[in-house]
Amino acid sequence: GFTLRPGKGEFDEQGYVSATTWEEGDGLMPGRYKVAFDCWDRPPSAEGPPPKNHVPQHYREPAESPIELTVPAGSGPLELEWDLGSEAQ
Repeated sequence: GFTLRPGKGEFDEQGYVSATTWEEGDGLMPGRYKVAFDCWDRPPSAEGPPPKNHVPQHYREPAESPIELTVPAGSGPLELEWDLGSEAQ
């Protein structure tokens, strides 16, 4: 069998993502990923009202997102582009 290992990433103001599997910025393991996004107007916290999320709802959860990403073994940085639209909530 094999083990599923999720990855995560944060994007900067220009839209570039630094992905992490184990340690900050180490990239993603080869494999196929379901991709979900969040883009808040401020970091979420337990204090006050929730921040606005500018990503449409159907892109926010991996199970619902139609976006998949395949990372080939031995690949370097990947250049990808997605247009998610905008939905302030």
